[in-house]
Amino acid sequence: MEHTTVLVADHHQDIRKIICEYIGRFPNYKVIGEIADGQDLIQHVRKLKPHMLVVDIEFPRCNGIEAARMIREECLETSVVVATMFDDPIYRTKALEAGATSILTKSSLKKSLETMFPSHGVVLGRHPRS
Repeated sequence: MEHTTVLVADHHQDIRKIICEYIGRFPNYKVIGEIADGQDLIQHVRKLKPHMLVVDIEFPRCNGIEAARMIREECLETSVVVATMFDDPIYRTKALEAGATSILTKSSLKKSLETMFPSHGVVLGRHPRS
């Protein structure tokens, strides 16, 4: 079985832990790394080539919107999920315009994860690129 690989980037350790534990519940997903600072975020994406990047919108040194834009501009095959504390249409629009595929709302993290993951093929067991 091919795993959908995920890189989790958030400066809050507790948020990373919740996301990683949630993803770990699905046998076809695998967290391949965690990052606490965005200084080398794009280099990590280039090196690890994750299928999905979950990144904080306010990530230090390379926020989620910048990361989505750079990944799109470099045509990297990584879906970007931007995580935000702000359930605000402006943030959502900016992230999607930059190339993010989904938005996670941290204020309702469990519900957001449950909503997002079926859209990435967990329920059907499909790989997001297929």
